[in-house]
Amino acid sequence: MIGERLRGGERVPGFGHSVYRSGDGRAALLMDLVRAAAPGHDRLAAAEAVLAEAARLRLPAPNVDFSLAALGAVAGLVPGAGEAVFAVARTAGWLAHALEEYGRRGPLRPRAVYVGPEPA
Repeated sequence: MIGERLRGGERVPGFGHSVYRSGDGRAALLMDLVRAAAPGHDRLAAAEAVLAEAARLRLPAPNVDFSLAALGAVAGLVPGAGEAVFAVARTAGWLAHALEEYGRRGPLRPRAVYVGPEPA
């Protein structure tokens, strides 16, 4: 599947991120948790094989979508459940943000300016 996508000039889902150019820390942490929870699981072995092939092909680092798919496969969830897990987690953040805005008289505005190195 990876080779087919690359030959077609397409990106490979689950790899690369528009913000986390040097790697998605959420993906790494979640994969570590999946590894700890299900060592030796056949679906985890398949995910590790995909990661190895992606590294061999020098694809971008995996993103949280890949790790959520691995979690769903290992846990026996229905296809697409990873997206639901992501949405539930995101909803909590959105609600917290909204509650914080309601406590103010207007929308939140960034209070800092990024001064670090330019993103790659």
